[in-house]
Amino acid sequence: KDNDQFNDEIWREVRKSIKEENPNAYILAESWIDSSDHLQGDQWDATMNYIGCSRPIRRWMGEEDRFTCNNWGHSPRKVNEYSEMDLTKALEAQLDSIPAQMAQFQMNLIDSHDTPRLHNNTEVFDWNNYKGAIILMYTLPGMPSVYYGDEIGIAGAMGSVEMSRYPMQWDENKWNKDFYSLYKTLGTFRSDYNNVLYLSSYKLLKLDDNLFVLARYNSQKVIFSILNKNDKEMELDLDIPYLTLDKVEKSVFDTKVVDKKVYLNPKENALIIFTRK
Repeated sequence: KDNDQFNDEIWREVRKSIKEENPNAYILAESWIDSSDHLQGDQWDATMNYIGCSRPIRRWMGEEDRFTCNNWGHSPRKVNEYSEMDLTKALEAQLDSIPAQMAQFQMNLIDSHDTPRLHNNTEVFDWNNYKGAIILMYTLPGMPSVYYGDEIGIAGAMGSVEMSRYPMQWDENKWNKDFYSLYKTLGTFRSDYNNVLYLSSYKLLKLDDNLFVLARYNSQKVIFSILNKNDKEMELDLDIPYLTLDKVEKSVFDTKVVDKKVYLNPKENALIIFTRK
């Protein structure tokens, strides 16, 4: 208990015993802070990735980080949103602190049993920004984890941990169909392109203060996740030499793409797959 639960020596022994019993066992820890010391391949396999997914994404939406909140983070205020550079630095800090193989095991989440649901925070919720946040959760190195009910926009409130634990709504007539369509589309995408996302490389592209772009790629394909906060139309040139793009294979949300240029409407997010030469 207490500090012993984070003791390196103890966890090395625990891992050894677990893996001897079942080499395929998945050791997942619940940790809110930088746990890179435990993610070097000799202790945990993964954490609930608050620090490398949930916390930076929620700040991108303009929500106060729970570690600076009163009421243990259940009543976060609206604060200045992360810029593209802020989000990039936060994600890179975590990704660069652990081996690339370990990054693929992380449990990427936005909501959980201990956090208010992001879509219930009316002070920061914006559908377009939220859509971008979910696209990013599904495409970051690691495994996306959807907290039950997020996929239907389940009801809830801020102020108490219990407000994120409402019973599941099984009446489909009460589901938010926009939420359901978003999560279903991304679930299908993840299944179809798991061979690209699994053990692929990544690059965070610095193109515009209000435009965040993640590239995931292997030797055959490149997946671009584009989060866009701009209030004007944007033309984005993705002809990046080292990615050797060939042709558009799919624009998941029907974003306009001509050759290697992407044409974005105001606050339009995109998820686009290219083949490589």
